[in-house]
Amino acid sequence: MRADKRSVKSIENSTFRLDIDTQTGALVSLVVKPIGEDMLGEKRLASIFDLRLQHSDYECDYTTTNRPATIRVGGTSAEMEFDGIHTERGEFSVALNIGIELDGSAIRFRSRLTNRETIPVAEFWFPRLGGITRFGNLADTECFWPTYSGQHYSKHLSRFPTGMSLGDRIPESFMTFSKPPWLAMPWFDLYNRRYNKGLYFGYHDPIYRIHGNHFAYHPAPGPNTPGINWPTPEMLGADVPIGVVYSHVRFPYVAQDDPKAGSCFESGEFVIQFHEGDWHNAAPIYRSWWERHFTTPEKPTWLRQRTAWFCAMLLQPEDRVNTDYRGVVQWAKDAKEFGIDTVEISGWDKGGQDRDYPHYVPDERLGGEKGFKWMLKQLAEDGIDPVIFVNYNTMNCETDWFRKELKRYMRMDEFGQSENWMHWGQSTIQARHGLSVRRQLWASSSIPAFNEIIARYFTRLAEWGVKALQLDKTGAAEQLLDFNPLSTRPADTCMAEGTVRSCEWLLQKCREIQPDFVFASEAVADRYMPFMDVFYRGAYAPPSRPCMRYVFPEWTSCLHVSSPFDFSGVNAAVRFGYVIAVEPSSYKASPKHPFYRKLMDYIREINRMREQLKEDIFYARWLDDRDAQLVWNGRIIGNRDGAGTHAGNVPAGGIALLASELPDATNEAPLAFSVHERFSDGRRSMVVVNSGDSPQRYQWCFTHAPVREATLYAPFEPIRTVAVTEELVLEPGRLHVLLEGLRTHLPSETSNRGDTH
Repeated sequence: MRADKRSVKSIENSTFRLDIDTQTGALVSLVVKPIGEDMLGEKRLASIFDLRLQHSDYECDYTTTNRPATIRVGGTSAEMEFDGIHTERGEFSVALNIGIELDGSAIRFRSRLTNRETIPVAEFWFPRLGGITRFGNLADTECFWPTYSGQHYSKHLSRFPTGMSLGDRIPESFMTFSKPPWLAMPWFDLYNRRYNKGLYFGYHDPIYRIHGNHFAYHPAPGPNTPGINWPTPEMLGADVPIGVVYSHVRFPYVAQDDPKAGSCFESGEFVIQFHEGDWHNAAPIYRSWWERHFTTPEKPTWLRQRTAWFCAMLLQPEDRVNTDYRGVVQWAKDAKEFGIDTVEISGWDKGGQDRDYPHYVPDERLGGEKGFKWMLKQLAEDGIDPVIFVNYNTMNCETDWFRKELKRYMRMDEFGQSENWMHWGQSTIQARHGLSVRRQLWASSSIPAFNEIIARYFTRLAEWGVKALQLDKTGAAEQLLDFNPLSTRPADTCMAEGTVRSCEWLLQKCREIQPDFVFASEAVADRYMPFMDVFYRGAYAPPSRPCMRYVFPEWTSCLHVSSPFDFSGVNAAVRFGYVIAVEPSSYKASPKHPFYRKLMDYIREINRMREQLKEDIFYARWLDDRDAQLVWNGRIIGNRDGAGTHAGNVPAGGIALLASELPDATNEAPLAFSVHERFSDGRRSMVVVNSGDSPQRYQWCFTHAPVREATLYAPFEPIRTVAVTEELVLEPGRLHVLLEGLRTHLPSETSNRGDTH
C-alpha cells in the first residue's frame, strides 16, 4: 500500500534524507545524497518492523498493519511509539518504542520492546528497509561479509533466488552466524564498484546474542538466467510490487514475568553508515564501536608470540594408538629441531580424540596420570610448551555418565531436543563416513553445575603445570538458541554470550593457579578476542583473505599444514600473519617423517626469518593489498580500490604503477602479496608469494610514500637491498619479504587507507 503524500514527513542532513509515513511509521524513502538515489524505489513494500508471537496453538503469528500511537518526525531524528500490536490473531498488549537518528554519515536505529502478554515475542524484525530497488546499477553492486574463512561476496540485490524453500511466504536469504559462511562479526557492507562507495550495515550490541540478516524477494523467484534476474511485471502478468526487503532479525522471547528474558527487550543499536571506498573503509566503523566496549591484551602473551605449532594426536576414538606420552615427547623434540617449540597434544584423554567427553583425564593406554605428568615435566625441561586439546561444552552421548547425569545439561530446542550431527570417526571406514560412530551433543553454556564440572578438569591440568588449552568447537556451539530450563540466561544469549562468559570464567579459574595460563580456541566470533590468544581455525590459504586480521591486527589463527607438499600453505601463513600449525600425516606422525623433510626444512627457514621480522609481519597491522602494487607481465596486481601511487615510484622503463594505466591481473596472476604496517613507526613490509610452477619476474612499488629502496628477505638467500627500479625473480613455491627502506622524503600525509585501527 502506497503512503498518502500528505502523511509523509522527512528527516534530513547532508548525507541522507529519510521519508517516513506518519500513519504507519514505515520508511518510504532512503535517499543517499552522495550518489543521488533513493534506494527504496518500490513504495508499496515500505515497512519499519515486524514481529512474531508464539502461541501454543499457532506459532507463526506475524503482524498486520499497525499505526503508531504517537510519532514525531523532524530535523534529523524521528521517534514513534506503538502501544498495542496487531497480528493475524488480533491485538495484543505489546509496546514498541522506535528511535531513528541521522548522525553525520550514519543512520542510527534503536528500539525498546515491552511485552505485557504471557505469549512470548519470539522474533523481532527491525529495522526493515522495504522496497529496495537499487544502490546504483545493480550489476555493479555486491555485498561483502566478514566470515570465519575470510571475505565472502554475494549478489543479494542483483540476484533473486530461483526457487523457494518449504514454508517460505516469498523467496528469502538469511545470513547469520549459525550457518555457512559463518559470520565472524555482526556487520556487512553494501558496495557499488562503479561509484566506489558503500553502505555499512552493523549491529552494535555489547551483548552477544543470536541474530541475522534477512533478505526477502518480492513477489516470486527470479528466472534461472545469468546476471540480474529480477522478475518483471511482464513475466508475472500482473502489476505487483517488485523489490527486496532487508530486515535485521533478533529472537528475544520476551514475555510478561519471564524469569530469564523478562518482559522488556532493548535491541541495541543498528547502524547504516555511508563511506567512500570498499569494505576496507567500512571495517574501522565497527572497530571504533568495538573498542568502546571491549579490549584486547596490551601486549602479546607467550602463546601469541609463537609463529608455529607442531600438532599431534595420540589416541584415535576407535582405539588406535598413534603414539603415547613418551612418544609425543620425542616428536616434540623433533619439531624443535625445525624451530618449533610449541606442541598441540590431542587425543591424550580418556577414550581418545572425540570420545568420552568431557572426561578429561589421561588415558591409561598412553601411560595414565603418571605418564602424563612425566610428559609435562620432560617437555618443560626441553623448553617446549604443550597446548592441550579440550572442549568446553561438548558431551559424548553414548556414555553411562551422559545417560545418568550429563543429559540434563544438554542444549535444548523448544521441544526439549538437541541436534545429533557431531561425529568425527577416524580409524574405520564406518566411523570416517558416519555409518556407525560415536556422537556428541552440546551442553548448555549457562548452567553453573556443568561449568563447575569443566572447571574441575581444567584447573587440575593447571595444577599439573599445563599453561595452555585449545578449546575446540566453540564456534559451532555459540550460535544456537537454548531453552534448557536449567540455564540461567535467555534463549537468545544462553549459547552466544553464555559461551563467551563461561570461557572467560574458566580462564580466570586457571589463572588463579597459573598466572600466565592462556586459551586458544576454535572460535568464530570477535567477542573472544579479549581472552583467546589464537583462533584455531578460520585461516585458509588463498583465495581467502583474513578480514578479521584487517579489523583486528591483534588477531591471528592457525593455518593447518597437513600435506608434505603444502608450501603454499606455509607461504600463506607468512603473507597473512598466521601461525603455522604443521600436522604431519593429519596429526599422526613426527615432523621427521621422511615425506616431510623438504617441507620441514622450509618451515625451519621460514621460522628463522619470521623471528627476525616479527614486528614487521607477525605483530603488525595487516593492510591486505593496500599501500603497494606489483607489475607482472606488464599488468598490475593489487590496489583494487584504485588508490594512486607517488610520483617518485617509477620502475625501469619509466612505467608508473597506476591502476588507470595498466590492465589488471589480480585474479589470474600466480603472484599475490599482502602489506603489513609496523605499529611503532608505520614502516611497511610486503610479502610476495609465487603459487605457480615456474619462476616469475615482477616489479614492486609501495604507494603510501616515495620509497626508493627496500630490504629483500628470501628463504635460503642472503639479505640484500633492492631498488624500486630492479626487476625481481621469485621461484615457484617461494616468497619474498620486502621491507620498506629509503624514502625520497618523509611524508607528512597519512596512509592512503583512509583510516587508522
